[in-house]
Amino acid sequence: MTASVILSILSLYSAGFLFIWAGVCGWKRFGRDKGQRFFLAGLILVGATLGPMMGTRTIFGISGYHTVDFYLSIAGQFLVSLSMVCFALYFANKNLNSKHYQAAKKILFVAGGIFILMFFYGLWDNALVGPHVSKWGTEYEPVGYARVVIVSIWLLILAVSFYSLVHFVLKAFKNKTMAGIDLYINLIFFLFLLFFIPEELGRMNTWKLVFSRVSSNAIAVSFYLVYTHNYLKEDKLLNNSE
Repeated sequence: MTASVILSILSLYSAGFLFIWAGVCGWKRFGRDKGQRFFLAGLILVGATLGPMMGTRTIFGISGYHTVDFYLSIAGQFLVSLSMVCFALYFANKNLNSKHYQAAKKILFVAGGIFILMFFYGLWDNALVGPHVSKWGTEYEPVGYARVVIVSIWLLILAVSFYSLVHFVLKAFKNKTMAGIDLYINLIFFLFLLFFIPEELGRMNTWKLVFSRVSSNAIAVSFYLVYTHNYLKEDKLLNNSE
């Protein structure tokens, strides 16, 4: 293995561990908040995708075991899809009133199931092209149905994330108090979506691939710091985020 692919693999495993650890630590402190539970479950799923799935499949793929690489890639895409459903439920919980939230939750479960079925139908229909192998790692590029589903979900969650971020920024200015934890995690999550989408589309098997994976570590550390730092007082932050 080249130094570049070793860095790529190590970045995936470290980012995966940090996302999972941030989710576990956050659950211990903020687990009583329903919206936070959805978000933290999403972080744990992202961590499981980056480390056990993407890190392991890269080892197999760069070693020539492309069949194992392919199926682990599919499993990773499934976990990403589940994480996006969790994040969408978090945004619905935090930005809608109780009545609209209950309706949105039902719609999200149905829509999430449909999107996941469409995605796997696309994979079954040879909609995952690759592997694209380089000294940086291996990548699969979704095309056809799978690509449409991925781009649609990502654009939707990006738009909702931006709306939610603006909502909490305006709320912080209006109340003139310390921002709730939701403002911080909305900002970090929005940046994560911008950095990670090229990786998800599998179209940058160059140095940019490693840059995306290293940046995922920075995002994961940011989540960990937000959920564990002593200046965050649980009651105050949760009250401000309601």
